[in-house]
Amino acid sequence: MVWSPSFDPGLLFSIDYFKIIQTNVVDASAQFIVNQNAYHGLYDDRVERDNNGNIAKVLATFINIGEREVSGLDMTLKYQWQQLNSNFIATLNASHLRTFYDQIDPSTASSNLAGTFIDSASEGNGALPALKLNSGIHWSQGNIEASYTINYISSLEEVIPLTNNAMRRIHSWITHDIQVSYITQYLNGFRFTLGADNLWDQAPPYAASSLNDNFDARTYDLKGRFWYARVSQTF
Repeated sequence: MVWSPSFDPGLLFSIDYFKIIQTNVVDASAQFIVNQNAYHGLYDDRVERDNNGNIAKVLATFINIGEREVSGLDMTLKYQWQQLNSNFIATLNASHLRTFYDQIDPSTASSNLAGTFIDSASEGNGALPALKLNSGIHWSQGNIEASYTINYISSLEEVIPLTNNAMRRIHSWITHDIQVSYITQYLNGFRFTLGADNLWDQAPPYAASSLNDNFDARTYDLKGRFWYARVSQTF
């Protein structure tokens, strides 16, 4: 649904609901096959053991091993106005992951993983934050433009391996970006830009169950405050 009222053409609101159902999800995981064989006696034809019960070979080809159901909302709110010879644009983009049911094997119960973190090395789907958003304001006047953006990722629950399903919270993460540009009247719009990502140098939240790092590199950025300059020319 998109709404842009005639009484205020500067306002735009859109919302999108999605629900995706997948059956016979294809995957290849030696660890999954070994776990299912050890705990539930499944996949005997894919796990070869010696006389002492030790694993000699695992056949981990692609198989259809589960179902998945994902639902959520994507929302955009934008408002544009002019004041004191300046143009302003305020935006809010949000994505809400309502459900993420993942049933790896038909013999196991599915569970809602939205808002959780399970490292891919532990046969998980990584970070699945329930809410991600960015909000900002863009200002322009004459040859000068500036923008300020806030990025937010909600907190997560993680299961610590080998601790009887002990849970801990991965804190939410907020970063701020800023950018300023100057556009000359020469050379058909020569633009010079200065900016900074993660202006306040906010470190990514600690994840105790992450295998290779102490944070989830697929969701967060370790580089910290990052200054940059850019020159561009339109021909």
